[in-house]
Amino acid sequence: MSGTKTSLTQTFYKVPKNIRDNCSHFCIFAFLSKENKRITDKLGVAHQLLDNATDEKYSFFNYDKPQKLMKIKFYEDIYNGLPKGLCNSYLEGGLGNG
Repeated sequence: MSGTKTSLTQTFYKVPKNIRDNCSHFCIFAFLSKENKRITDKLGVAHQLLDNATDEKYSFFNYDKPQKLMKIKFYEDIYNGLPKGLCNSYLEGGLGNG
């Protein structure tokens, strides 16, 4: 039997580590730059991807951790509007920590 649990928090690091580690999906809105960097380092995604996804009002970075899928909100592919070289480097694993 599997279940779904949704948590809403304003501080990523106040969520216990075991819960963060077991989350399969994240919706992250804009934080201060330093906090964004810490979050992307923890998730293993490029910092610029989070910045680009959250640069418009009410937009957010949607990350499906098991599938490694990244979108802006729920529908827009995260690679839209990024330089092709950045996309290729990320897909090849070259920008894991931004």
